[in-house]
Amino acid sequence: VSLDGTVRVNYYLEDIYGNPQKYPDVWTSPLAVLVNHHDPDNFLHPVVQKTVNLKWQRFGRYIFLLMQAWYLVLLALLMVGNVLHVGDCAYQPLRITLAAAAVFTALLQTAFMCRQVAQGQTTRVTIWHSGAHSVCATLPVWLGSSWNMQRYLSCVLLPFATLLEPCETQSALTPGGFHPVALRDSDSVTVAGRACSA
Repeated sequence: VSLDGTVRVNYYLEDIYGNPQKYPDVWTSPLAVLVNHHDPDNFLHPVVQKTVNLKWQRFGRYIFLLMQAWYLVLLALLMVGNVLHVGDCAYQPLRITLAAAAVFTALLQTAFMCRQVAQGQTTRVTIWHSGAHSVCATLPVWLGSSWNMQRYLSCVLLPFATLLEPCETQSALTPGGFHPVALRDSDSVTVAGRACSA
């Protein structure tokens, strides 16, 4: 007890931080056990807050930013190759690159999820809920997050959406992807129900 009546307490982070030799399965580490209890009050304790901040500063933020940057690259490839230049054959190599990157990402995620299932790292997820009835499935922990599930499904579907899009010749398209139409002076065009003379 100090002179002002407060008690000084020393906390040791080693036990909650999770030694990789002691906990080779990250989902059995003390911090993971706290997460699996689904009680936010556990994370109000100064030791837990310090541990989470320490892990975030040492490696968490870098892994997070690397993943976000990778998915941002996939999104940029999709926007340029499939949205801005839809049907333009000149951008077909970009579409093939996107499809290859999406297949690579989906295969990495699939291998990671297979390892999780083999190690028993699964979770129950409610797929559909209506009133008293619900449909649940046991999935790898990776798919327990709706963000990860959406990313995985996007990477599985992207190659099909990208490579099944028809490619038209470059000369047939204007920069905006519209087909130019030549009209003679005597032609008329109907726009929104009104006849317009050319």
